[in-house]
Amino acid sequence: MDRKIEKKMFISLKNKSMFKVLTAVVFTIVISTYLIAAPEGQSLKIDIKRLVVSEVREGEFQEFLPVRGTISPKRVIYLDAIEGGRVEQIFLEEGVMLKAGDKILELSNSTLQLNVLAREADVSEQINNLRNTRLAMERSRLAKKTDLIEIEYRIKGLKRNLGKSKNLLAKNLISQDSFDQIKDEFDYFHARRDVVKESQLKELALQVEQIKQLELTVKMLQSNLEISRKSLDNLKLVAPIDGQLTFLDAELGESMPAGQRLGQIDVLNNFKVTTLVDEFYINRVARDQIGSYTLSGESLRLRVVKVYPGVTNGQFEVDWTFVGEPPKKIRRGQTLQIRLELGDSNKSLVVDTGGFYQDTGGSWAFVVDEDGKGATKRKVSFGKRNADVLEVSSGLVIGERIISSSYGNYSKMHRLVFL
Repeated sequence: MDRKIEKKMFISLKNKSMFKVLTAVVFTIVISTYLIAAPEGQSLKIDIKRLVVSEVREGEFQEFLPVRGTISPKRVIYLDAIEGGRVEQIFLEEGVMLKAGDKILELSNSTLQLNVLAREADVSEQINNLRNTRLAMERSRLAKKTDLIEIEYRIKGLKRNLGKSKNLLAKNLISQDSFDQIKDEFDYFHARRDVVKESQLKELALQVEQIKQLELTVKMLQSNLEISRKSLDNLKLVAPIDGQLTFLDAELGESMPAGQRLGQIDVLNNFKVTTLVDEFYINRVARDQIGSYTLSGESLRLRVVKVYPGVTNGQFEVDWTFVGEPPKKIRRGQTLQIRLELGDSNKSLVVDTGGFYQDTGGSWAFVVDEDGKGATKRKVSFGKRNADVLEVSSGLVIGERIISSSYGNYSKMHRLVFL
């Protein structure tokens, strides 16, 4: 007897139930994925060892600016060629320690040497002129004196003859004409004596003035000669002070023009530190501000002594001096990391600074849960900051912890779950 065989369904009732379960699981996974991808529900599991966690605490906040300073001698002597010339000899090399008066190099200049010789000849000629003038004046003086002696002698003789002639004329022993002739001669020599004396006085005054002019000319020529000789001395470059010859730019046979920088001497008994500061802080840096630095594990201090007014390439220059004795192991050109204090320290809530600030602009942070199993994004605000800490303005309390390391790829997440 034939029996009707029913066709079996491809999916049994049992299989249908399993399909529904799988569908529900897939749907749940899709929904979860969607929720995770949603902006307000985004989360990420991450290894806490990859993160830096900092605690909010109360502490001293000191606003400071980190700057790099370069050590240089406080006093530097530049050696320039006062007179141009050819480099004949170099006695010392760069780096040597100098004593005042040490010869460094010597130049030669034939023009200066000829100039000195010409001035020496001028001085000799003028000295000879002065000597000859004095000799001529002395001869003239003696001649005038001889004339006066002779005139005085004639006057004395004529005076005696005039007295005798007067007695003889009274006795009519000589004529009136003879008497008048003797008297006229007496008057002539008397008048001549007065003229010679007046001439002698005037000539003496002129001679004194002439001598003064000649002596002044000789002194001027001697002064010019001295300057010329000093010009020759300037061809010898010597150390004006004790120090170190840190720079020397000269080669044998090289011609150096006047004013050429030849070398530099550093005075090593004191140093200064020079820094370049961003122009943004130009109104916040002033004389006597304090900065600190660490050298060989020791914290030391500097003081601002000069703020240069000019701004170049967005920066201005600041000179510092060491507070107390400068360290003994510093060298010219050595650099220091300086913390320039921009204000007084005060107590406030602080947290360690980190890369997160650049990622968030200080407007939010991941705050670690109390149980330490994760961290949630929270709006916060910060005030002043330095290279070490941030001043907390709002959004955090003492004892809370934040993730202070850079957020990088998970900055868009809302929550972090620690593994």
